Amino acid sequence: MKLKHLRRERDGRVYMRRNGRSIRLRADPGSDEFITEALEATSSPKLIVKRAAPGSFAWLVQHYLASAEFRQLDHHTKGRRRRILEGLTARHGDKPFARMEEQHVRRLRDELADKPGSANNLMKALKGLFKWAVAAGIAKHDPAKGVPKLTYRTEGFRTWTPDEVGRFEAHWPEGSTPRLALALLLYTGARRSDVVKLGPANVRDGWLTYSAEKTGAEVTIPLLPELVAALPAVHDGTFLRTSHGNPFTAAGFGNAMREWADAAGVKGSAHGLRKSGATLAAEAGATEAQLNAIFGWAQGSRESARYIASANRKKLAAGWSLISVPEKPRGTNHGKSSKKIKKPNAGWWAREGSNLQPDGYEPPALTS
Repeated sequence: MKLKHLRRERDGRVYMRRNGRSIRLRADPGSDEFITEALEATSSPKLIVKRAAPGSFAWLVQHYLASAEFRQLDHHTKGRRRRILEGLTARHGDKPFARMEEQHVRRLRDELADKPGSANNLMKALKGLFKWAVAAGIAKHDPAKGVPKLTYRTEGFRTWTPDEVGRFEAHWPEGSTPRLALALLLYTGARRSDVVKLGPANVRDGWLTYSAEKTGAEVTIPLLPELVAALPAVHDGTFLRTSHGNPFTAAGFGNAMREWADAAGVKGSAHGLRKSGATLAAEAGATEAQLNAIFGWAQGSRESARYIASANRKKLAAGWSLISVPEKPRGTNHGKSSKKIKKPNAGWWAREGSNLQPDGYEPPALTS
């Protein structure tokens, strides 16, 4: 891959030279994070705003991308939200955002009905955009507020089975990076974005402490003996390192984990191991509060409740054979009602407008 203004040093570090400054790009070259980081380094908000008509959807998006609220989002959310909003800007950037209504948001959502996950990500991006705009006094209403996300069933990343964990351990020897990755994911419950940052600095007096990147929750868990035995003898930096001795990026680690799993004959992912850890903890009797503390979920999270419910169903099924089930008498409906239950039956905003600029609003000063 060749991009303008890039410079690679002998030690592998990559820099972007723009406007007399050298900005280091830390993501793995070729990854989505690298492209996002390079685009952020090359973009100049001042130049972009000059090209967008004040009051247009493009103008609103560009101010949002330069806002403190957007910059405070985690790295992955920023990249995904930026791609979605820039895609909408390419199609509808010249239209006035003040005339965008709920019906227009629904139409955008329904265009992705065959991909409900993508449709809901689009809704998150639009809700974030207009929530900021209303709070900042730029927009008078939020057209996305009353539009719900699509509901759909998905199992997401597949949970590793105990047999698959055993096959992975049998293929990769102790002391190898894949075995260390397995132990960190399985015995900490950390997401891949957090696992790649863990190091000796996170360990103290037999406890592991870190701040979850996605939720910002402070996670403190005891170091299990199995994990202690797998940790390398390093004094600084991160536990997990590439073959060149550099820290992994979250995307790079996720790709590596899939390759290691494929080599071991396992069709699994890094997040699938996190789910396996949560399943084992729930089946061992962990409460919802304990799961939230271990896996960095918010109190009242549906995630912990789901794992608890699944573990309870498994326990009930295991005791089914101990229950004496009476035979249903012939010629009776066994108390069931014979009454049948009825089943339930199954303009984009205007282009015109000479004054797109909201009344009384002065655009904030942007810095590169």
